[in-house]
Amino acid sequence: MKEEYGGLLHQHIPVDGKGNLKIADIGTGTWSETPLPIWPIELSRQLPPTASIDAVDLSLAQCPPEAWLPKNVTLIAHDAFLPFPESMVGKYDIVHIQLFACIVKGNDPAPLVRDLMSLLKPGDYLQRNDVDIDAQRLVSVSESSQSTTKPTHDMMALMAKPRNSSVFK
Repeated sequence: MKEEYGGLLHQHIPVDGKGNLKIADIGTGTWSETPLPIWPIELSRQLPPTASIDAVDLSLAQCPPEAWLPKNVTLIAHDAFLPFPESMVGKYDIVHIQLFACIVKGNDPAPLVRDLMSLLKPGDYLQRNDVDIDAQRLVSVSESSQSTTKPTHDMMALMAKPRNSSVFK
């Protein structure tokens, strides 16, 4: 994502001059190697300390104690497929979501997108990053193939394709 955007946020999302920027990272998750919500932590290092980032996930069981996080990152337990509490509605300048394409219920993203948009202040931004499902390919190596170099190279090239990303305002 950094390569696509030149940073963690899309270049068309203005953050300069916004003193008390409020960001929600929906489905923040953790990496298996570390129990840290990586995207919010990395983003907090790039923004002024007055910015606040809410890291929202279904379960916070694998997250560290909040005392270990940057002071401007808060953990919130919430199922993104349920309506958000009133305290979160209309609160955010930016809502970030990634890797939800494969888990959208009933193959209909409209309810999720509608709920995510409700979190935004008027005129602000929803950033979505996902894998490009349409670009997925099955690569097979025939038994007669003597070399694995070309199939391996082809597979690596497919894996390196940029993900779909969108910014909605």
